[in-house]
Amino acid sequence: FFLAVFFVSLGAAMDVAAALTAWPAALALIVFVLIGKPVILLAVVPRLGFGERTAALTGITLGQTSEFSFILAGLGLSAGLIGPDVLALIGLVGLGTMGMSSALILKSRVVYERLATAGWLRVFRAPAEGPADRARSHGHHGPADHLDDHVIVVGMNTMGRHIVEGLRARDVATLAIDTDPEKLAQVEGATLLGNVDEIAVLESAGIRRARLVVSALQIEPANNLLAYRCRIFDVPSAIHAFDRSVVEDLRRIGATHLLESKTEGTRRLTEALHGEGVYG
Repeated sequence: FFLAVFFVSLGAAMDVAAALTAWPAALALIVFVLIGKPVILLAVVPRLGFGERTAALTGITLGQTSEFSFILAGLGLSAGLIGPDVLALIGLVGLGTMGMSSALILKSRVVYERLATAGWLRVFRAPAEGPADRARSHGHHGPADHLDDHVIVVGMNTMGRHIVEGLRARDVATLAIDTDPEKLAQVEGATLLGNVDEIAVLESAGIRRARLVVSALQIEPANNLLAYRCRIFDVPSAIHAFDRSVVEDLRRIGATHLLESKTEGTRRLTEALHGEGVYG
């Protein structure tokens, strides 16, 4: 209630005539906040260890002035530090950025997808660091650019590592993807640090040239999105159906193959028990 009263009184104190004359400066500041602030976050957030998608969505969400600026403006006006013209300017910038930012937030995923597809987010990528990248620089891991007709394996858990080891034992070119550099450092062959929810990561993995995409993840939304994008890119996929509840969704989305680890594990256990004469 008191906050509402404060904003109403602040609006009543604004000089409408001053606001109308300040629109060129307000327009310039609105553009700066809507574009400049997200650009700064796009440059900073990846260097804190987060992905392009997180950086882009964070920048879009924060592309506005905060309500706290109104509070400071009100205090400044009451203390005689700023005049009605400055208050009007701050009010215009706040209203403009909040309105436009709200519209952008509703379309944030669409905006991100278009920026990623256009390749504009690559400019803000953080330099590669960490164990996986140090190993890559010493020749233990190769980039994805030279790979063709390879198998992309997502998720370097026990299942993912076994798949990579089995494929490499058969001289099949592989590319391992994970968000954890420590896990990638334990894998032989080409690796890529990133989140497959980001189209830019899939493009870097050479998905258009891959013969198969395998997911060992136990994350239902990530698996569903990956299966859908493999269908869009016309690349066969083998997705980990870690629970019976996800099987129908994966089939509906268009996963080419399903890796039903629980079903296979139960079958092998039953065969082992039968062989030991436990039953039957």
